[in-house]
Amino acid sequence: MTEPSTVGGMVGFLTGALLVAGAFLLLTAALGVARMPDFYSRANVSTVATTQGLLSIAVATTLLFSVQEGSLYLKDLLVFLFVFLTVPAGTHMMARAAYRIGVPMPRQTAVDELARHLDRRPAEPSPHAVRPPEASEGLENQAAPQSKSLRYSP
Repeated sequence: MTEPSTVGGMVGFLTGALLVAGAFLLLTAALGVARMPDFYSRANVSTVATTQGLLSIAVATTLLFSVQEGSLYLKDLLVFLFVFLTVPAGTHMMARAAYRIGVPMPRQTAVDELARHLDRRPAEPSPHAVRPPEASEGLENQAAPQSKSLRYSP
């Protein structure tokens, strides 16, 4: 059986490492927001790094409080679960709204697949995509209802 001081030392080290990793990921998110050139890139980097950083911090605090209380402590993991489910969905909704009002996309964007669904224009095929012949026949002649869209004017 391990001694309590050894277990406390291992938990302290692991908790510290997870907290440092979480803080590093949150710092990465902040720097990414400052350095990225457009809205869509900023939204992506902030969502991914923040969610991963929060997971690391939530696991660290859950581990620490579970050892201190002697029972499983799940409050922080429930907070993380809520953030994990809502932050990506909220970011997705903001990006769709930004696209609909016409926030410019980066010049490096090769294919705009959402334009086909909103403006009813066909998306350009990716140079790496392989389409079977039966999937591409007859799709060009189908009429789709036109939708109203708002455009962003800087």
